Amino acid sequence: MRQEATVSEKSLEREITASVRRQLGRNFVSLVLVGSRATGDALPDSDYDAIAYVHDIGRAKKIDLAALERSSGKRLGVTVWPLTSLRHCARGHGAEGTCFLEFRMLSFGLGRARVIGGRNVLRSIPPAKSIIGRGLQKELQADYWYATLPDSWANVFKREPRRHVGFIIAICDSLLKTKGVNVNKAQLPQALKRHHPKFRVIGLLKRALGRRAHWPEIGQDRQQIAGARRDVREFLRQYRHYVFGPGGQGLTAAEAMHIWREARRQMK
Repeated sequence: MRQEATVSEKSLEREITASVRRQLGRNFVSLVLVGSRATGDALPDSDYDAIAYVHDIGRAKKIDLAALERSSGKRLGVTVWPLTSLRHCARGHGAEGTCFLEFRMLSFGLGRARVIGGRNVLRSIPPAKSIIGRGLQKELQADYWYATLPDSWANVFKREPRRHVGFIIAICDSLLKTKGVNVNKAQLPQALKRHHPKFRVIGLLKRALGRRAHWPEIGQDRQQIAGARRDVREFLRQYRHYVFGPGGQGLTAAEAMHIWREARRQMK
C-alpha cells in the first residue's frame, strides 16, 4: 500500500521535523507522520498531519508551522501528545475500552504511520490483530457524537466543506480497520461492500472520493459544497443506524464527551 516518498516530500518532512525539534527542545521524543502522506495515498493538495510525542506534556508548546505552510504551500498540522499516552495503550492497559486511542493504535499496527524524526516509538505497538475488538465499537459510536454534538470540537458541520468530504472517507476507512483491512482510498468502495455489506453508503463514498480528487477545481462551487453537506448528513444518518443498531443503544453522548475530556486531561 505504501509508496516511497518523493524527494520534495522528504525535504519538507525534514523541514517539519527540524521546526518541531526547535520548538520542543529536549522535550521532543518522536515525530510520527499519519494519514495519506504516511501511506503514500496522498493527492497534491493533501495535508501533512503528524503527532509529536514528548516526555512532559506540561512543558510542551503548541507547534507553530505558519511560516513553513506559507513557503511550502501545504497545510501542516502537528498535535502534541505525551509519550505516556502511547505506552498506556500499547502495553494493553486500554483493554475494555479504557483507552481513547484504540484507532490510533490500530492505524499504527496496520502500518498507517511513519516516523520522520526522533525515536521509533512505533516499535512498541502490538500487532493489529491484538487490538481489533478492544472496545472499537465504542470508538465508532464516539466518532458519531463528536461529529454531531453542537458543542463538540469536531462537529463536522462547523468545519470547512472540504472536511465534509474527508469525514465520509475517514469513517469508511475506520470501519475497515475494525476488520483489519488496509487498502488505498481508491479501493475503499469495493472493500467496504465486501466487509460491511449492510452499510449501504457506497454511492456517498464514491461521490466523496470524486470530490476529494477534484477539490481544487470544485472547492468554490456552491452546488458541490451544498451537495457535500447533504451527503454528509445522509451519511451520518445511516452511520448512526449502523453503529448503534435499530434500538439506538450504546455509548451515550455524555459518555463520549467524558472520554474526550479524559483525553484532554492526559494531554495537560
